[in-house]
Amino acid sequence: MRIRHSEGSKFLQGSLTREFIFVVLFIILGMMIFHAVEDMPWFTSLYFTIVTMATIGFGDVTPKTDL
Repeated sequence: MRIRHSEGSKFLQGSLTREFIFVVLFIILGMMIFHAVEDMPWFTSLYFTIVTMATIGFGDVTPKTDL
């Protein structure tokens, strides 16, 4: 059975959409946790989450608590 190009491209598009949604939700969850635990402003917790996920670790924003 051959998969037509349109079926494969629909599968890939659906897969990429799910992965994108998962990454966005993961970033939002991290942002909410850092905001609540570290008492960071929303933009700073978003920035810290993205820098940490990208494993860049600039060091300009650091956590204050052991948690």
